[in-house]
Amino acid sequence: MSGAGAADGPGTVLAVVHEVAPGAPGSVLTLELRGLRDDADAERFAAWIAGRHRRLQITVEAGGPARHTLRILPGHPPRGTVPAPAPLGATLLADLLGPGPAAGEPIALTGYQRELLLEAAAGPPGRGQDLEQVYWNWSGPLDRDRFHAAWQSLCARESVLRAAFDFTTLPRLVLHPRAAVAIAHHTRTTTAWQDLLEADRGRALDPARPPLLRLAVLEGEAREPARILLTCHRALLDEYGVHLLLREFYRAYLAGGDLPGGERRPDLRDHARWLARQDSTGARELWTRTAPPARPATAVGRPAAGPGTGHSGAGRLRRHLGEPHSSRLRSWAADRGTGESSALHAAWALLLYRAAAVRGPLRVTFGVRLRGRDTALPGAAGLPGPPPGPLPLTVRVDPAAPLGELLHQVRDALLDMTAYPWVCGDLIRQWTGRPGAGRLAESAVSFDGPAELPPAVSGELAVLG
Repeated sequence: MSGAGAADGPGTVLAVVHEVAPGAPGSVLTLELRGLRDDADAERFAAWIAGRHRRLQITVEAGGPARHTLRILPGHPPRGTVPAPAPLGATLLADLLGPGPAAGEPIALTGYQRELLLEAAAGPPGRGQDLEQVYWNWSGPLDRDRFHAAWQSLCARESVLRAAFDFTTLPRLVLHPRAAVAIAHHTRTTTAWQDLLEADRGRALDPARPPLLRLAVLEGEAREPARILLTCHRALLDEYGVHLLLREFYRAYLAGGDLPGGERRPDLRDHARWLARQDSTGARELWTRTAPPARPATAVGRPAAGPGTGHSGAGRLRRHLGEPHSSRLRSWAADRGTGESSALHAAWALLLYRAAAVRGPLRVTFGVRLRGRDTALPGAAGLPGPPPGPLPLTVRVDPAAPLGELLHQVRDALLDMTAYPWVCGDLIRQWTGRPGAGRLAESAVSFDGPAELPPAVSGELAVLG
């Protein structure tokens, strides 16, 4: 077996050959490494493997120029027993065949990230399904040099901007030591805004090269504001995560392009370690008890009676609830012992019930995104990734029951789910005996909002115009 590094260079393992060894106890898993520069480089690679697989015994021997032999045995077998061969698992194989320690640190994916990558791979190419776009106006003067320097400074601080995907034997993230954001500048005389949006949507991001984010600036004339388009990979950032990055970007811009302070912690590495420590017992019990039925009502519309619309696939509807309606909704929900989000979730459940066109009680299912994220990890609320996935919420809609009963169903279900924001659809399907089933819900309701800039940052930006 052989594997090429993501970025060939000094220290990268260019090829690994597995010599098939006898399966009898006492045999050693032997692999030939090619491409390492010297014995010191081979020792560093062996130490890296040993550090990531502490239960294994690792030895390395020189076999000629750029050729080394790696021998692997299970660590510390009981005295008086013959050690069995070391298993060549997916993670070990990915470490041996993958980019190697010089490229960066491997990080396990979340369940939702795996789902998004599978969806993107199964969908038609060139549709931008794996992309998220956020744009805004830039009023006042734009210092190009400071703008560029601020984004590059952000790459050094935020691990999510140095992360890319590795697909060697199993999908995972690799946190690279360096990355640089690509920033393109356009003028309104040569490019229309709508053309820029569509063209950018059709340009894929290379999932193996960080950062999985790029910027396009459409500069105005005279006092006309510039428009900034940010495109990122949905498996790394959602809109809220982008707003968290923008908050740090503005701090860097105000500091002349150099963001003070070191790397953000916690970061993606801390989150992955926290995730690996979670006990799934409570989550399994919750979703085994509350999982969607085999055939829940999930459709968001009734079958068309007339000719088809010609539209298909996923879509997004966005509505903004401003004053005084948001205050009235908040007061109305509070009087009934719920929050405004529960009231809107209940409204969506009623719409799904109406779309089902049935009489009597019916269980309906839709996805919800928990804005609180992994709050059990200190500092995670300010971490701009990974994005939280939608979790299925099932409620029983009974037209003969009081509305308050539905509101309390939604409220209580959401409170139960907030303890397990890390759960993904794959786990729920496994726990409920439906591993091959499709989506658990056809729609998801989420509440987006910008991460507000600190008053001091807003004030300094106002001084700059």
